[in-house]
Amino acid sequence: MAFELWIQRFLDDHSSAALVAGADIGELEFHALMQDPSFTNIPGTNTYRMMHYSGVPWLLFELDTPLETPSRVRLSISYTNFRFARVFNDVFDLGLGLAKHLNAHLVDENNRLIEATQLDELLNPDGEYVQTHLKRWQDSLSEINMHNQAPLEFPLGHVDSVREYFCLSVLPAAETNAEQISEQLGYAIRFRNESHTIGAIYDPDTQRLIAKILFRADGKIQIQPFYWKEPFAKAAAETMAIAESIAEKFDGQLFFFTQPVSTELLDTLRNRINALGVDFYWWVGEYFRKVHA
Repeated sequence: MAFELWIQRFLDDHSSAALVAGADIGELEFHALMQDPSFTNIPGTNTYRMMHYSGVPWLLFELDTPLETPSRVRLSISYTNFRFARVFNDVFDLGLGLAKHLNAHLVDENNRLIEATQLDELLNPDGEYVQTHLKRWQDSLSEINMHNQAPLEFPLGHVDSVREYFCLSVLPAAETNAEQISEQLGYAIRFRNESHTIGAIYDPDTQRLIAKILFRADGKIQIQPFYWKEPFAKAAAETMAIAESIAEKFDGQLFFFTQPVSTELLDTLRNRINALGVDFYWWVGEYFRKVHA
C-alpha cells in the first residue's frame, strides 16, 4: 500500500472546521489545477505524475470519484520508491498549497487533518510520524526482495509493488556452480539456504548486494535485480550484465522469463530498461500478451 494524502472539502467528523459539506472537486477544476508543466497526465485518465525537483519520481495525483462520498484528490507516494526518504516531507507543503487553492482540507490516510501550524512538529525527523513511515519504507523494500516482488516508483491506485517483472535466466551448456560463476565474474555469492540454491550476488570489496541468484532444478541459473536504494534502470542494467556474462562465459542460452532471448529481444530489453520500473512493468504485460496472442 502506498502512502496517501487526500485533498477534500469535507471532514468525516463533521467538525466546525468542515467546509461545504458534500462539495465535489470536479474534473474541470482538477485538470485546471494540473496545468503546471511539472504535472504529466497519463493519457485518457484523471491521473497525473510529478517528478521531484531533485529529478526522482515523486507523486501521483488522482481524482477519486466514489459513488458514496464527494470527489476528492489523492496524492500518493510509493513506499517502494527508492528515494522515499528524500521526497516524503516535501509532499506536505505542496499538498497544503493545492488544498488552499481548491478551498479544501488536506488529510492523511488516518483522516488526520494536516495544518501548516503542525508541520514542524509533525515532520520532526526523529518524531514518531516520520519514523513510522521511514520504517514502512525500509520494510517494504525488504519484503519485495524476500517475496519475489518488484517496486513501482509511482503507485498504481493503492498498489506500490507487483510480482517481479524483470527476470532473466541462463541455461548453460554444462552444469555450472557458484564457485565457477564467482571466479569468472569477480563477484561473490552468499547463499540463504543450506542446499545452496538461493543466494545473492554481491561486490566483495564494497559488500553491496547487486542481484539475486537461483540455481533451479531444471538447470537454469536465474538472475533478478536486488531492489534497494537504486533506480530500476541501474538495478536492471546490472542484472542484465551479470546474466549476459554468465551466458557468454558458460556458452548458455539466455531467457527473459520463459522466452528465449533473441538478438532483437536483447536489444529491446537494453533499451526498455532505461526507464522507470512502473513503465517497464506495463511494457512487459503488453509484450507477453502479443507473444501469447
